Amino acid sequence: MKIVKNHSLDEVCMQTGTVLGQSLHRPTCYKMSERTAKVKENKKKSNIDSDGTIQIPAPKGIGNKEHYQRLNYLIQSSAFLATQIRDKDEALSRNYIKNMDSIRKKNQLALSPHMKRQVCKKCQRLLIAGRNLQMKIMNGSKKKGKNLRKSDVLVYQCICGETKKFPIGKDPTYQLHLEKPGILINV
Repeated sequence: MKIVKNHSLDEVCMQTGTVLGQSLHRPTCYKMSERTAKVKENKKKSNIDSDGTIQIPAPKGIGNKEHYQRLNYLIQSSAFLATQIRDKDEALSRNYIKNMDSIRKKNQLALSPHMKRQVCKKCQRLLIAGRNLQMKIMNGSKKKGKNLRKSDVLVYQCICGETKKFPIGKDPTYQLHLEKPGILINV
C-alpha cells in the first residue's frame, strides 16, 4: 500500500477508491462496492440549474413500455367505438375502458391527466361532449352581485350523473406538468 503523508484519512480513502470505516481500534479504509461507487459518481454528475432545479439526464427507455402501448390501443379502440351510434359498440367501448383500468391497476401504471379526464369513473364511459357529456362553467363566488372570475369551475357531467370539477378561474395561464414544453421525451 502506498503511504501518503500530510493527508487526512478521508483524502487517502478517496484517492484509493475506498470508503472510510471504523474498526475496533482505529479508523480503516475498505474497498467500495461497485454500486456505492456508481451512486457517488452519479451524485457528482448531477447539475443544478440557475433556478435551483436539479437537471438529470433523460431516461434511456420507459419501463413497462408494452403495457403503456396496450393502454393506448385500448383507449383508441374505445374512442372509435364510442363514436359509433349502435348500443353494442358503446358496450364494447365501456368494456375496453374497464380492461384498460384493470391493466393499469395490476401493473401500477400512471395515466396522463388527459386520459383520466376522458373517462367517467362511475360508468366507465368515454366522455364525448354533446353525446354523453354536458360541460358547464359555474361560478361559486359567495359575494352577491360580484361575479368573481377567480372562482370559475368547469363542470363535466356524465349521463350517469357523475360530475367532475376543474378549477379554471384561479390562474388562466396554468399548465399541467405534461403540457409544459420540453417535458415529454421521444421513445
